[in-house]
Amino acid sequence: MICKKDKKYWGIILIMWILMLGGECFGQTRKELEEERSKTMREIELTNIILEKTEKSRKQSLNQLIILRRRIEKRNKYVNTLEEEIILVDGKIKENNWVMNSLENDLEKIKKEYERIIIGSYKKSKNQDNIIYILASKNYGEAYRRIKYYKQLVAYRKKQAKKIIAINIILDLKEVELEEERDKKQDLLSIRKTEKEKLNVEKDRKNKMVISLGKKEKKLRNEIKTRERISRELEKEITRIIQEEREREKGRGIMKLTPEEENIAINFSSNKGKLPWPTERGIIIEKFGEHKHAVLKNVKINNNGIDIATTEKAEIRAIFEGEVRKIVAIKGANNTVLIKHGNFFSVYQNLVEVNVKKGEKVKTKQKIGIVYSNNESERDNIIHLEIWENNVKMNPETWIAK
Repeated sequence: MICKKDKKYWGIILIMWILMLGGECFGQTRKELEEERSKTMREIELTNIILEKTEKSRKQSLNQLIILRRRIEKRNKYVNTLEEEIILVDGKIKENNWVMNSLENDLEKIKKEYERIIIGSYKKSKNQDNIIYILASKNYGEAYRRIKYYKQLVAYRKKQAKKIIAINIILDLKEVELEEERDKKQDLLSIRKTEKEKLNVEKDRKNKMVISLGKKEKKLRNEIKTRERISRELEKEITRIIQEEREREKGRGIMKLTPEEENIAINFSSNKGKLPWPTERGIIIEKFGEHKHAVLKNVKINNNGIDIATTEKAEIRAIFEGEVRKIVAIKGANNTVLIKHGNFFSVYQNLVEVNVKKGEKVKTKQKIGIVYSNNESERDNIIHLEIWENNVKMNPETWIAK
């Protein structure tokens, strides 16, 4: 009977420890959320830097609106992550309360059982000395059983005492943990309140900006025409260069590559999704392909690459090793550098202070120029990136690292 009870109570303690260890898995999930929240906040801080610069340098612009929208997206994500963390903390608080209640109930039972054994043992020892009780046995077998009983009784009392101590230790730990969780929840609730207030202000500002820019339809349409012209000129230039490469290599249909170029092309292709960004810090403000205009209704624009907003006078770097095949100046787009990677091309537009020349071999992340920044143009601090495979336009966002 003693053994059964002993197994039962030690089983309870084991379950409690499993629950405590389970909290570590819980913590890992929360750690992931905390890391995600930290990453999102860094992105918000970057949009703050970029947006602050555009606000100081000129009046409201389309890029300001796009960057503001990106910040709103990031802050929404930040708030959602906070809410997920709060749910996890709530769950942890409930779990700790349940564990503590269970432990306290079991501790009370063990204490009563322990008290019953102590009192019973005391009464028995008062009435009869243990040694005399054993010596009074009728035979050797009975004496053996009485000795065994007393040994079990002593051992059981020790185990009960250890269980009481163990449960008290766990209760103390859980009490500290519970207090920490409550503090954590209050911190998260406070942060969420602040972020929601910021979010409401930003949404209101975005709506006002959309109305304001909507009144400048003529200006916006002229900007679209300028961008379309630049895009056509750049595409024409890239197509011409690719044709020149074909003729230079005397290939047919697809460019004929040297063994070195073929190796670069294979490595370029195998690094899809892992290529470095053309700038150390930046946010994508316009994606690849056809999409709706940010302000004008029923107007679509097409992008042969992606546009990345970065910091003032940021260094622009090659996304992979290759050879500079062309440096061309296009009106309204500053300098454009084309780098060949076997049968792939990467295109970097809106550069000044170009640091490379035609025919130069470049390495991955090597500086090739500085982004245009003069605090007056719509294209300030914007790097336009394109990737081509032969004469096919690719989506750069699927090639660079997330």
